[in-house]
Amino acid sequence: MTETTDTTGAGQARLYRMDMPDHLCPYGLKSRYILRRKGFEIDDHRLTTREEVDAFLDEAGVETTPQTYIGETRIGGYEALREHLGMALRKEGETTYVPVIAIFAMAALIALAIAWTAGGALLSVRTVEWFAATGMCLLALQKLRDVESFSSMFLNYDLLAQKWVPYGYLYPFGEALAGVLMIAGALIWLAAPLALVIGTIGAVSVFKAVYVDKRELKCACVGGGSDVPLGVVSLTENLVMVAMGLWMLVKYGAGAGRRRCCGLHWPGVAASWGQTPARWGPRMDALRDKYIQQIADAGDESALEALRVAAVGKKGEISLKMRELGKMTPEERQVQGPKLNALKDEINAALAARKAALGDAALEERLRGEWLDVTLPGRTRREGTIHPISQVREEVTAIFAEMGFSVAEGPQIDSDWYNFDALNIPSHHPARAEMDTFYMHRDAEDDRPPHVLRTHTSPVQIRSMEKQGAPIRIIAPGRVYRADYDQTHTPMFHQVEGLAIDRDISMAHLKWTLEEFLRSYFEVEGVELRFRASHFPFTEPSAEVDIRCSWQDGQLKVGEGDDWMEILGSGMVHPKVLQAGGIDPEQWQGFAFGIGIDRIAMLKYGIPDLRAFFDSDLRWLRHYGFGALEQPNLHGGLSR
Repeated sequence: MTETTDTTGAGQARLYRMDMPDHLCPYGLKSRYILRRKGFEIDDHRLTTREEVDAFLDEAGVETTPQTYIGETRIGGYEALREHLGMALRKEGETTYVPVIAIFAMAALIALAIAWTAGGALLSVRTVEWFAATGMCLLALQKLRDVESFSSMFLNYDLLAQKWVPYGYLYPFGEALAGVLMIAGALIWLAAPLALVIGTIGAVSVFKAVYVDKRELKCACVGGGSDVPLGVVSLTENLVMVAMGLWMLVKYGAGAGRRRCCGLHWPGVAASWGQTPARWGPRMDALRDKYIQQIADAGDESALEALRVAAVGKKGEISLKMRELGKMTPEERQVQGPKLNALKDEINAALAARKAALGDAALEERLRGEWLDVTLPGRTRREGTIHPISQVREEVTAIFAEMGFSVAEGPQIDSDWYNFDALNIPSHHPARAEMDTFYMHRDAEDDRPPHVLRTHTSPVQIRSMEKQGAPIRIIAPGRVYRADYDQTHTPMFHQVEGLAIDRDISMAHLKWTLEEFLRSYFEVEGVELRFRASHFPFTEPSAEVDIRCSWQDGQLKVGEGDDWMEILGSGMVHPKVLQAGGIDPEQWQGFAFGIGIDRIAMLKYGIPDLRAFFDSDLRWLRHYGFGALEQPNLHGGLSR
C-alpha cells in the first residue's frame, strides 16, 4: 500500500516500512515523522504482509526495514537517516548526564507538589528536605531495578563493599528506607544515622577512587549499566545524604518535645497536644472530653445550640485555636492542623448525633400521646402502562402528521367489494379463500353481498377517496384479521397503510416519504432503503422495500451493516383502484404503502414473540409498557 504526503519540498523521499496487522515498525513511523518535519515529499510504501517485506528485502539487497531513499540514493534505516540529515546520535557507551538530570528534576517537582498539598510555603526548608529525601528514593529505585548489576559496579570503588560484599546488596535498601522516613518525618532516630553512615562511607570511597587513585569508572548511583561517569554526581549524592543526616539530627534533636528516645527529643516518634507551644492552652484530650460530656448532658436543642456556639462558633474555643495556626511555622502547622480539624469534626458529629437523639425522643413522646399512628404505610396502587402497540401507533401518527398526513378510519367488518374487488383483487386470488380470510356467517336465504373481517386497512383508502376525492394524503392504522398463527403471525394484528394522491406524485415522493418515516421512527440519521420489484394487484409498479441493517448479539442495528431486511410493501396506485374510489386516473396519480405496526414494534423494542402482545400478561406489560405521560413527538423524542 502506498501513500504520498506532499509537504513543502526539501526533495523527494521514498520510505519502505512494515505496517502489518501484528507488527507496526516504530522506526518506520519515526523515519516518516523526521522526513515530514524536514519538508520532504514522501512516497510512503507500507509493507502490509510478510511476503511484501521479504520481496522488498530481496529486491533492495538489505536485511532490515525501514529503508529510506532520497532521490535515487538509499540512505538506510532510522539512525542512518538521522545521521544523513545532520541530527544528533548518541553513540553506545557515550557519557551522558540525562538520567541524573531527569531524576533530580522529578525530585524537585515532587517536593514542590508535596509542599503545595501540605498547605505551607511553596519554598521552605521543609521543601528542600523533601527534595533531598525524594532524590534519595528515586536513586534507590534505579539501583533496585537490577541490584545484581548495581552491586557489581559498586564493588569497583566502595571501600566497605570491598571488605563485606553483602553491603553492596543492602546499600540501595538503606538509602530507600532513609529517604522514605525523612519524607514522612518519622523514626528520624533511625533515618538520620543511617543516611549519615552510608553517605559518609560513599563520599570517602568516591573521593579516593576518583581524586586520589585517578580511576575512570562508571557511576553506580543511577543503577547498573549506567553511562554516567563516577565523580561529582556520586560524590554529591553521598554528601547530600551526609548533610541530611546531620540536619535531621540537629533539627529533631534540639526540638521542644518532652518525650525522649535514645537520649534525644523526636517529634517524628511521638507528637501530642502537650508538645505544642504554651499559647495553645488546655490539652486537646481535656478539651475534647469537656465538650463531648457537655453535649451528652444537653437536655434540649437550645442548650445544644449554646454549646455549638461556645465550641465551634465564629468565636468558639476551637475556632480561636484554628486561627492561631497561621502564627505557627509550617512544620508545626503540619502536625497540629490535622489534629484540630479532627477535633472540630468530632465535636460537630457529636452535636449532630445529640440533636438527632433529642428529635427522636421528642417524636417518641409525641407518638405516645397521640392515637393516630402516622407511620402506617399508605395504600399503594400500581400505575398502569401504555401497551407497546398503542405507543407505536402514536409514534407513527406523530411522524406522518409532521409530513401532512391525516388519520382515516373505517369499519373492521366490510363487504368483499371494498376488501377485494375495489382493490383490483380478482375472484380467483388465494387471499379470497376461506382458509386465509374470515368470512361472516350468512343464512342460506341471505342475498346480501358477503362480508369479511378486513384483511388490511386498504378498504379505508377506497372509502376516503369516495368521501374526500383528490388530492388526498392519509394514513389508515387499525386492526386487521387473517387466518394465520405462529411466532410472527396472529389471527388479529395491526397495520398502517398510507395513501397520497395528487397530479404530479411519483416514486421519488414515495421513496422520500418512506426514508423520512423510517429515519424518524428508528431515530437514526443514516437510513438506506432498497426497492425490489414485486407484484400487488392494487399497485403498478409495485415494490418490496428493504432496509439496511445488522444484528449484533441479537440486537437490531438499523442503518449499518451488510444485511437487508424486508420491512414493507409499496407502489404507485393502480388506475383501476383510483376509478373504484371515484378518481379520474387520467388527471391524478398517487402512491400507497403498508406496514405492520406489531412488526416494527418488535424490531424497535426487541420483543421476540408477536403472540405475547395479546396474552394480557401484566409482567410483560410492566416490562415493555410505557408511562402514561410519555407522549411521542419528533422534537422531544419518540421513544423513552
